[in-house]
Amino acid sequence: MSEHDWKYVRTNSKGESVFRKDTNESLEFVTNYLDDKDIPYEICKTAGLIWIDNIAEVTYVYYWTTGRWAIRKANKKYKKHYHSKGIDDFVTNYLNKYADEQMTYYEDEHIACYSYPNCDISPSGCIVISGDNVERYGHRD
Repeated sequence: MSEHDWKYVRTNSKGESVFRKDTNESLEFVTNYLDDKDIPYEICKTAGLIWIDNIAEVTYVYYWTTGRWAIRKANKKYKKHYHSKGIDDFVTNYLNKYADEQMTYYEDEHIACYSYPNCDISPSGCIVISGDNVERYGHRD
């Protein structure tokens, strides 16, 4: 029997057999791995899980004892969990797999302003893209 074999745990209320596969990885092992890879995370010991962010800043729920994971959704129950063999398998094969699709792209409207990136009128971003009112050192209202 290998360390990643499924084992019978119980029968649920619907009469279906429930199986479990343990990773045999400790919380310390998992956090050390994430620290070494500079991957941001947050621990929830009471639920036995870690929230892990990918490069697109999408948060995943990861259960270190079983390798189960799901994309975190605010105020929703997780109906679908996936399985990994451990933290290395999860990070290598799943964490950033869809990151390109998950990234939110936006266009900085301030970039066409002559005073980019130092706009005195709107420090968080100029809303004037182009036009007759654009001046060399900012824009007119």
